[in-house]
Amino acid sequence: MKKLKRQQKLHLLNRAKEEAKKNKRRGKQRIPIPVNSVYVNTRRSNQKKVKRQFRAAPPVAFNLQFENCVGVIDYVNSIKEAASKRWEIVIDLSKVEVILEGAIAMLLSVLHEISLRRIPIGGNVPFNSDARLTLEKSGFLDHVSVRGVSPQHQKVNFMRSGKKGDTKSFLSDQIKRAMRTVWGEEGRCQTLRNVIYEMIRNSCDHAFDPKNVNDVRWHLSISFDDDRKLVKFSLVDNGEGIPNTLVKSYLTTVKNLFKGDADMLESAFFGEQKSRTKLPWRGKGLPSIYESYSEGKIKNLLVISNGVFLHFDRGIKENLNTAYKGTYYYWEIDSTCTKELFID
Repeated sequence: MKKLKRQQKLHLLNRAKEEAKKNKRRGKQRIPIPVNSVYVNTRRSNQKKVKRQFRAAPPVAFNLQFENCVGVIDYVNSIKEAASKRWEIVIDLSKVEVILEGAIAMLLSVLHEISLRRIPIGGNVPFNSDARLTLEKSGFLDHVSVRGVSPQHQKVNFMRSGKKGDTKSFLSDQIKRAMRTVWGEEGRCQTLRNVIYEMIRNSCDHAFDPKNVNDVRWHLSISFDDDRKLVKFSLVDNGEGIPNTLVKSYLTTVKNLFKGDADMLESAFFGEQKSRTKLPWRGKGLPSIYESYSEGKIKNLLVISNGVFLHFDRGIKENLNTAYKGTYYYWEIDSTCTKELFID
């Protein structure tokens, strides 16, 4: 195929834009809107042109519920593998019908990791209006720019990426907003702050090689539902994963005490008090998170790390066939939780 000149490419691009406008006026279904990661500026990059592309479509149900999580993890792992070969990444969300905030946060964490290596990223947004609304409200498009059209809905949720040493002063405003959403008035919630701090600390202190401080990245997503008085939280990192760090901390022989990684991870959350092995797990991070859950201050606690799926509300403790390198937390607060609100 003959290589197009720059002027020819511009001509084709302008013609495509005009066709899209005509289709919109005629009421036809729009073609997928291309997106580019804001972290990558391929025009200024001196890297060689990428010869291969990753174009696989994600699952139609793009969420991390137990029934769908393996498909999402497989998709994320495929993106990582393609990026390791320096293929151009195309995220085709056009056929996604259901997308939830947790999977969005996991996808963003992977795109951020790839963008730091200056690999071109492109893609599109869902045709499905509900899925697109969730994507826009999540804050995802603050991190990924949309060409040719502005979002149809204003961002109402919160999404933040950070690294070790970053200030967490933003949490005060978000916790106050969470309290207003659930209880109808602003205030402090020390338990909620501690849960987020412990998860971030676990990522920064244990999930990455201490020699490579710049590799430490975490991604926090908060979704506010005023009508249901519900706030949903997701926090994800692409580190070593909790089971791997536990084995490193307590020697490989510790695995012999458990039926698998899921059993070991559950024991680490239970802590020395409820763990049948009575192991003195280092630190109080995971047990303190579980304590907040067991006291009813948070609910619907879910953890995916390496090949483990652990959902405390549903009583699911599974060793997955597909491993996710990293850790994903999800939890909620609503009006059924134990109220902890301190007015300033």
